[in-house]
Amino acid sequence: MGIFDFLKSNSSTQRTETPQEPNDERKAECPSCHGSLKKVPGAKTKCPHCGEFMFVRTTPDNVRLVVTKV
Repeated sequence: MGIFDFLKSNSSTQRTETPQEPNDERKAECPSCHGSLKKVPGAKTKCPHCGEFMFVRTTPDNVRLVVTKV
């Protein structure tokens, strides 16, 4: 057994992690004024009721939320 055989066998035993899908807790509602929206925001969006911007963020717990700039 050579040094290269040892490296090959060691690299094949390494764990490969697959990324988890984030838990989606977004609602079709403005977080500022709680006005109803036509659809759930997927990116930066301006509320048609109060004019405030809302953002979609993923927490370290892997949860997607709609938040405001506070």
